[in-house]
Amino acid sequence: MQNVKAVILAGGKSSRMGHNKALIPLNGKPIAQYITDTLQQIFPQVYISGEAFTAPAIVRNIPDSDPDKGPMGGICASLTYLKEDSFFAPCDMPFLSKGIVKEVLAKSVKGTLSVVRCAGKVYPTVGVYPYVVLPALQQALAANKLKMVAFLSENQVHYINLSEHYAPFLQNINTPEALTQAQQFIEKELNH
Repeated sequence: MQNVKAVILAGGKSSRMGHNKALIPLNGKPIAQYITDTLQQIFPQVYISGEAFTAPAIVRNIPDSDPDKGPMGGICASLTYLKEDSFFAPCDMPFLSKGIVKEVLAKSVKGTLSVVRCAGKVYPTVGVYPYVVLPALQQALAANKLKMVAFLSENQVHYINLSEHYAPFLQNINTPEALTQAQQFIEKELNH
């Protein structure tokens, strides 16, 4: 897909982690830096939605107009700001690979909300959100319907089905236990 922007969702409260998960160190660098590094290899410009992560100068920040609205608020703020179709990924998914991102871009359908599904699980914050979906997002936000999976069920969605072997690379780090598992995953990969 051409003319797609890349946005890292880094807003929110990180309530399950107890502090800003974007900045939690994983193998010596902040969790959010992993996805930033990956996206910078693919996109000429990377944006971060939310105030949660102090980005390098080469990454632009999009203020989250309402940080209490979760990922939907960040996606809505980003589409409003960019006015273009955008690829989204959460800041707490450090193992999302360049290969997965390229596959998502290749399998996305222009003008259609295209999100990842892997091993039967839907990943609503990994995919391409077209600019034309903005009014539906705004309507859901106004009605305080913030559940992303519910939003997907009420709109036309193209699901990008990924092979089950990608599941470990789609791991979110939302809890201290998930952080421990992520560290073990890195150590295992480094020892191979």
